[in-house]
Amino acid sequence: MMSSKEGLERYKQEKLQKRREQRLESYYRNRNLKENEYALSDEAVRQKQHREKQEKEQMRRVKETERKRKYRKRKHENINDQRQNENLNKRNTFENRTEKHRTLKKLKLALPKSPDRRVTTMVAYLQNSNSPTVRKLQSSEVISSPEEIEEHKTSKALTEDLKTVIDICI
Repeated sequence: MMSSKEGLERYKQEKLQKRREQRLESYYRNRNLKENEYALSDEAVRQKQHREKQEKEQMRRVKETERKRKYRKRKHENINDQRQNENLNKRNTFENRTEKHRTLKKLKLALPKSPDRRVTTMVAYLQNSNSPTVRKLQSSEVISSPEEIEEHKTSKALTEDLKTVIDICI
């Protein structure tokens, strides 16, 4: 037989066990209800719409990035094609304007300060036909070669002679 104290303890344990089972049952029942209820709530719908909107925006960004990347690649290829097709155009030698500006600044600082001396120095350098730089300038027709200068003088003299003859004849 059980003593009253043991019976009371057993009764408490049974009651406690029953209450735990009720709580668990209530928990699972309410959890399912809350999940179903939450899935239909306004907040859930808003969040779902927000997620869909973010996914669309993300896809739009990815497409835009790809489009820009392809555009830049095509543009870069076109620039490379143009550079290959050109006969080494001297204006495209520098990577950018800043690099060209810096080089010109160094050149100006290296030349004499006096305008007359600057001109004399530049003329002396450009008349040196042994220089590869001067040869390139002559071949790209930036400056005239000595032969071209002679031809120009001859054609100018011929034009003047013709003008004189025409004036005399009239």
